[in-house]
Amino acid sequence: MEKSDVSETTTKAGQIEALKGFIRKQRDGRQVKKALAVKLLYQGHTYESVVSILDVSLGAIHEWKQLYERAGLTPSGPKGLLRALTKGGSDRVAEAKRHLDAR
Repeated sequence: MEKSDVSETTTKAGQIEALKGFIRKQRDGRQVKKALAVKLLYQGHTYESVVSILDVSLGAIHEWKQLYERAGLTPSGPKGLLRALTKGGSDRVAEAKRHLDAR
């Protein structure tokens, strides 16, 4: 495994953990569905399987993943993706991102 492969795996693992934490705390079902779609994609599920599991359109999943990759779990992300994240959760996500960026 090359260094870039290890870095990408570590980053994906950190992102999956951040998404899991968000999903556990989130009360808005719409936001949970968005985060779950992205998490499933990062875990290796195909777009088609996520469409089947969550019963949403392929376009919606593609948009949610793009928005997450641009804005992450930020309260001010485009179109409010995952905007209901609590302040404490936001701080933990920011800390996890700083930790991953430092590697």
